[in-house]
Amino acid sequence: MSKELKRDLEFALTQNAALAAGDASTAAQMAGLESWISTNVVAKRETGMQNPGFNASNGSVAAPTDPTNSDAIEEATFKTLVAECWNSGGEPDVLITGSFNRQAISGFTGIASLFRDTAPSLDRASIMGSADIYVSDFSGPGGIKIMANRFMRAKTALLLDFEMLGVAYLRPFQTYELGKTGDNEKRTIMTECTLAVLNEAAHGKYVGLTTS
Repeated sequence: MSKELKRDLEFALTQNAALAAGDASTAAQMAGLESWISTNVVAKRETGMQNPGFNASNGSVAAPTDPTNSDAIEEATFKTLVAECWNSGGEPDVLITGSFNRQAISGFTGIASLFRDTAPSLDRASIMGSADIYVSDFSGPGGIKIMANRFMRAKTALLLDFEMLGVAYLRPFQTYELGKTGDNEKRTIMTECTLAVLNEAAHGKYVGLTTS
């Protein structure tokens, strides 16, 4: 159940949900990463796209609007996003996206001719069909790690600087016993936390991607 709760948390962190304050009868809802990021946003065709992001005057975080069209992820647009994040002071080191676009990134030209030769040991040979690291003009010595995420929206890729990102806990993960009924013992696992975006301009998002 702890793993299930953490998966639910990861889902909430990566969505485009707006901030909801909540009241006496409705729980508050944290804004997801997609809603926070508004400075560095790219798409091949941006018609209809809106990214309101964080409003400093009233503390709200509104959900974005996707572009009208969907296009395949392309390296040129991705390089533009990396440069925009760097120009804004960020040093993103992780790109997360869904399964379809994760595989599409592995099709970027830099990976096309790579292979692993195991001779003369005659061990099992490996075809290198996946790119784990993207090295750009503005990435650090470790490059940008490419990761698949099954919980985020498949039409978006998020470029993240984890030095400017975290989860703030009011109550950390904890377990406590509930009332016992006969031999039946019940326990609750709970946490109270929210997404902490220390500087939204350090991150970027690539939106309007095809998903099949």
